[in-house]
Amino acid sequence: MSDKKKVKRFDFLEHGKASGSGSEDGLPQVGRFEHLEIGQIRKPLPATQSAPAPERTVCGHCGQVNEPERQTCWACYKALGPQGGSQARKPQGTKPQPGAGQEITLVIDGLTYSSTDPNLPPDIASLMGRIKTEGFSPGLLDEWREQRAASPGAGTQEVRAESRVEAFQGSRVSVIKLDGRVFLSDAPDLPPRIRDLFAYIDRNGVTPELMENLRAMGDARLRPSTTAAPSDGDLAFWREVEENRRQERTAEPPAAGASDAVMSWFYYLAPAWFLLETFLWPFFRAGLVTGGGTAGNLFFYAVEAAIGAGYRQRVPWIGQVALLENFFYLGTALHSAVIGPLTSASLIASGDTAAAASAANFPRAIPGFLFSIFFVYAFIRRQRSGRR
Repeated sequence: MSDKKKVKRFDFLEHGKASGSGSEDGLPQVGRFEHLEIGQIRKPLPATQSAPAPERTVCGHCGQVNEPERQTCWACYKALGPQGGSQARKPQGTKPQPGAGQEITLVIDGLTYSSTDPNLPPDIASLMGRIKTEGFSPGLLDEWREQRAASPGAGTQEVRAESRVEAFQGSRVSVIKLDGRVFLSDAPDLPPRIRDLFAYIDRNGVTPELMENLRAMGDARLRPSTTAAPSDGDLAFWREVEENRRQERTAEPPAAGASDAVMSWFYYLAPAWFLLETFLWPFFRAGLVTGGGTAGNLFFYAVEAAIGAGYRQRVPWIGQVALLENFFYLGTALHSAVIGPLTSASLIASGDTAAAASAANFPRAIPGFLFSIFFVYAFIRRQRSGRR
């Protein structure tokens, strides 16, 4: 057996084993990958939840609870201290205090702040000052959050934060970067495996079992969204996520395809078609429906001009209205083309000259007829491709 076949065989066995264990534990099945990073915006602990047991260690970098014998955090792989301890286990007064001239970088809810920025928001500047004098701890951050929420300008600050952070403001949004692609948990169209991973994190948080399962499939890391000791990887991750969101907010709407442009411009020019049909080209389009009368033509093109205005204003349901209008038009046109010639003699004999004229002048309406066929075909094709 060749080495390549052996690799494929053992890869299948390993993947099957991982899938089986993951299914038993209810873990999401992400499959193999090169690099995966989870940027979790931590949820506030419920008031009834007790603090971690004294023998457990809280990571000062990401806030996750670790067993006392661990030397590195299971979530972010940062060192917990020489004896497995962290800042949370050190007595008060021994926390490291940055020097007065030392730059401090904070990552709060996925946004990066630097103490060298002269335009820091007042609440962030206040937190920076406290860290310089008291050192950083998760307790300090929680106290600062409570004070900010109770301050008179809390409502204004929350609006400002929402406008800056958007999807990252709040506890329900997490970020996953998988092999260079960034996914947000509130995005409408997520791949199934990413959606399952977000659902697990929303229910259980980032658990040791999840990280162990992911690290069996590739290089997986946790990027805390709130930390005063961000690594270079943390800063690069959140800056990329923030830049990704900024580009989404400022991106121009996608340009319409060729078929969309033709359809919308045809309706934009409805007044011109009315003049063309009235003075130069009888039965160009409306005559098949109206019999060629000026009043009927005016009403027909007024409806199409209104549809054109809907396209210009990007009304969400205007496409469905135009589809119904074209179905009605095609039904009438086919009646004139098929039934009309068979009954034109009786129509003329009965005095229905308008219906007889519609049947006789059908060849002149071929441009408008072909447009309606093109519209219906393009609309249905676009709807079907959107469901895939």
